[in-house]
Amino acid sequence: MITLALAGAGGAITRYLIELTGVNGKANSSPWSTMFANILGCFLAGAAIHTISFASGVELSTNLLIGFCGGLTTFASAFAVPLLFEKRDKYYGYLLIALTPALSAGAFLVAITIVK
Repeated sequence: MITLALAGAGGAITRYLIELTGVNGKANSSPWSTMFANILGCFLAGAAIHTISFASGVELSTNLLIGFCGGLTTFASAFAVPLLFEKRDKYYGYLLIALTPALSAGAFLVAITIVK
């Protein structure tokens, strides 16, 4: 449990650092950093499915998939952050909401294909 919590904290910290690379170095200042964090987390999860889970056992894959990737990705933010930008352009927010799951699923499938 402790290693799972530490992995989750590591994912959350990584996500926050990615968010800081947004506009003006402020978290949640750019929906693109939220999208990138979700796509990266899904890609890592896809890669982990075939490499770590089969080679290293359940504990390491659980820590990486549920802990780190779970802390890194969040579809609550993926849907909420773009709506913060809805005031600028309504369709911009809707486009990001549609693209995030599609690109994240695509990254997961690409990782599975590459690692096989």
